[in-house]
Amino acid sequence: NICFKTCNPLSSTKWGIRLYVLTDCKCGYIFSFIPYYGSSTKKSTQPALKLTIRIVLELYQNLAKMIPEAKGYHIFTDRFHTSVPLSDELLKINTHLTGAIKINDTNLPIALNNPNLKDGQVTAYGTENVMVLAWKDKSTVTMLTNKYSNKLSLVRKVTVDGVKENIMEPEV
Repeated sequence: NICFKTCNPLSSTKWGIRLYVLTDCKCGYIFSFIPYYGSSTKKSTQPALKLTIRIVLELYQNLAKMIPEAKGYHIFTDRFHTSVPLSDELLKINTHLTGAIKINDTNLPIALNNPNLKDGQVTAYGTENVMVLAWKDKSTVTMLTNKYSNKLSLVRKVTVDGVKENIMEPEV
């Protein structure tokens, strides 16, 4: 038995270990990881921030301890961790963030809660530091970034039927 074993009743593998991991996207090198301990995971030096923000910041701080010259990195997160407050915190330490974001996030423009987009259409909202965009391919994808713009590029897509078509998609 280990103290950080978790149960996910919806998964085919009911029991497992939950880890939060900071890796290099090119080679897969693990810089830092934090095991999930339940309520004790929530203890941090910045208790005013949400747990999902504190986890990403702690992983990055572990990297900065190992490599003091670590600046200007670009972190990619999933929709569970991506948020406007996290983007603001990372910009304070000269680090970029890009990731999918939940449509119902309280910091997003109301117009993004239910975007009625046609295939290939993009809508974007931004401030001087953060841009949130919604793009529709098969389904609507909502993203947040503090590095990229809302430029579109032409991409060749192959459908299920094998038909090749050109579509516009965001350069994120």
